[in-house]
Amino acid sequence: MVEVAAADSWCRLAILTPIECRLLCVLLNHAGRVLDRRLIIEAVWRERAPGIAPSVVDKHVGTLRRKLEGWSTRVRTVYGGGYGYVETIDHEALAAQAALSKPLKATSQDG
Repeated sequence: MVEVAAADSWCRLAILTPIECRLLCVLLNHAGRVLDRRLIIEAVWRERAPGIAPSVVDKHVGTLRRKLEGWSTRVRTVYGGGYGYVETIDHEALAAQAALSKPLKATSQDG
């Protein structure tokens, strides 16, 4: 953990691995949406994606949550859907979205 001075307060920054950083970027770039594990794998692991098991995403999301500490509640699990990042926590809206929307699915480039 690194602490840096920001104006008149201290801010703690987590040290993320390259995988965790890409995972966080994918979630942030799709904030408010539910991403299925296959899409996350393709975005984070890129050319190594075919060899990555979906359970690996779960492990990395767990590690990311631990490192994000107080921000970890923004990384949401949607049962049967995947993961998403919410900018503000509105539990009723999140439940409604999970019930009504389909998660984003990875699409095949091969046609």
